[in-house]
Amino acid sequence: MAQKQKAKQTTYERAREAFQALDLEARMRFLIEGAAATMAQGIEAAGQTLGTVLEDLFQAACATTEPAEADTASSGPGEGRTKNAGSKKPSSGARRGAKPASGGNASGNDVNQKG
Repeated sequence: MAQKQKAKQTTYERAREAFQALDLEARMRFLIEGAAATMAQGIEAAGQTLGTVLEDLFQAACATTEPAEADTASSGPGEGRTKNAGSKKPSSGARRGAKPASGGNASGNDVNQKG
């Protein structure tokens, strides 16, 4: 184990010395490329983690909704409805007490018109 650690240290020292031997522009380019590669690896890892989490959430959501859907499908009439589902009256499409803009009935034809 100590030999492996020493080999790593020697490799690091050689890389460090090689970096110091570069001119300023080459050092900057090396650091920018290294930073970009590190960011890309981090973004890729974050994307994979996000994908795994979303997949787990989706599977959990599907697992919790499937039994509820089966219960609703097998229930009798009205049992699957919500508390206020049947209490709303259907609207006729026209407001109560509103006069048509044409002066006639809601269809736009005046009932009293001859013609």
